Amino acid sequence: MTASAGSPFLRSWPRAAGLAALTLWLPALAPFVLGPLRECSHCIRTYAICLPIVPGVIVPIATGLDDAWFFVGGAATALVLVSVLVVVLREMPRPWATGIQVVVALGVAAEALGFAALLRM
Repeated sequence: MTASAGSPFLRSWPRAAGLAALTLWLPALAPFVLGPLRECSHCIRTYAICLPIVPGVIVPIATGLDDAWFFVGGAATALVLVSVLVVVLREMPRPWATGIQVVVALGVAAEALGFAALLRM
């Protein structure tokens, strides 16, 4: 069954984009509350600079990128994640989309906490 224009499952593009942004960047704030960033001002500053790429930071870390390529790889990965999540949130039925949203948010929170812990090393 596909979603048509009058389907109750179909969200608007701006709403799907907003939900995708909240799903990806709200859990990225977890290290400020739960993680090891409470005591280190240098780590807080570095994490805040990297915050736009935090949802995609695992790719440059895993591939060993550094300097400017670290930010390019993280930004490209974050853009791909946003794009895919917007389409998923717009086109899939709400129960499926909500489940995917929860899994992605938990993954980003875990990745953010891991990145914050790496900054403290």
